[in-house]
Amino acid sequence: MMELLSLEIENFRSFHRAQSVDFGWSPSRKIAALYGANASGKSNVIKALKAAFACISQSAIASWRLPYEPFALNVKSAEKPTRFKIDFRGKTRFSYEFSFLRDRIVSEALQEFPQGSKKPKTIFKRDASGSLNSTAAKHKFGKRLLGKTRPDTLLVTKAREDNNEFANIIFDLLRSVTIVDDSDMGPAPWNPGYMEMLKRDRVLRGKTVDLLNKCDFAIRGIEVKSVPLPKTFFDPMPIEFPAALKQEILSQGATEINTIHAVRDDEGSVVDMSAFDFMSMESMGTKKFFEVAVPIIDAIDNEKTILIDGFSTYIHPNLAGTIIRLFGEQPSEGRGAKLVLITHNTAMMSELSRDEIILVEKTLSEESRVVPLAKAGARKDDHFEKKYRAGHYGGVPLIME
Repeated sequence: MMELLSLEIENFRSFHRAQSVDFGWSPSRKIAALYGANASGKSNVIKALKAAFACISQSAIASWRLPYEPFALNVKSAEKPTRFKIDFRGKTRFSYEFSFLRDRIVSEALQEFPQGSKKPKTIFKRDASGSLNSTAAKHKFGKRLLGKTRPDTLLVTKAREDNNEFANIIFDLLRSVTIVDDSDMGPAPWNPGYMEMLKRDRVLRGKTVDLLNKCDFAIRGIEVKSVPLPKTFFDPMPIEFPAALKQEILSQGATEINTIHAVRDDEGSVVDMSAFDFMSMESMGTKKFFEVAVPIIDAIDNEKTILIDGFSTYIHPNLAGTIIRLFGEQPSEGRGAKLVLITHNTAMMSELSRDEIILVEKTLSEESRVVPLAKAGARKDDHFEKKYRAGHYGGVPLIME
């Protein structure tokens, strides 16, 4: 697995001037928590990473449109490109960056930092005129590939079609990062992909139940199974579906999720088990915990980086602290999983070190600015929550009396 180190964002949504978010360069640092006032731009960090990953994975698709959303509050921003830079490492460290306007890629470059070398090696570099650096062809990013690449498509995306080794490394990064945000938190209990993982992986179900028990949810088991849809399923719908599509949907059926709870007698002894329908009988807090439990376990098992927006919105601070400790107490050997949180839960600050807290705040010109807590004047032995809420570090709403 690849390890995500940092993301630099420029001219995207609330980010005007370039800002870098450090997810943890130190091997011992497994957690980064982003705090800030509402509308400060915290969620735009995740939106930027998702936009960058979408460009990498999808820009060769015929219907592709670049996610160009320049900073809206500067008269010249709409003339300038959006730029993303991602630093990551596997066996060696890499830096990949690209910039784009609404209809074309402006620049793109990949650098490798070989172990023991002070100087980075440029794998390829593409500029606004379409020119490539002299070593690009050596790594199979030459003019032939460029000639097959649309102006709005990244070279790494096109090179992936040819099984290019460096393109494969970047795509490995995408598989090493899990993002849980509002798009995963709709009417379903969680992303359908996580549901499918639970359905087919008995070990994962067991680990999820173990985590739930550790966090005092009193759930003894999870059942995930396919159930048939009624033939009247399409009757209330306002549009008519083709017969073939109806048949395919009906044949696939639906997924039913039950949680298993203990039934006790008057003396408190367990005498039976009862299945609860997950959607109708479990609390909102339980559902929200499920949304993060499966991807968290998957991240820890596979040494991924997981980013969670709105972490602990419905979760008790003590449970949030338990999740933080799962990452912080990983064995020292190996790379380990990393947790990146976007949260307003200041009680969790007691579980974090100064280097694990990042503030996102807005300037008077409404630009998002990223400030590590250490650079905001915090001392290692500060009471972070007390001083943060009092406004000593910034990153809090300014409330007018």
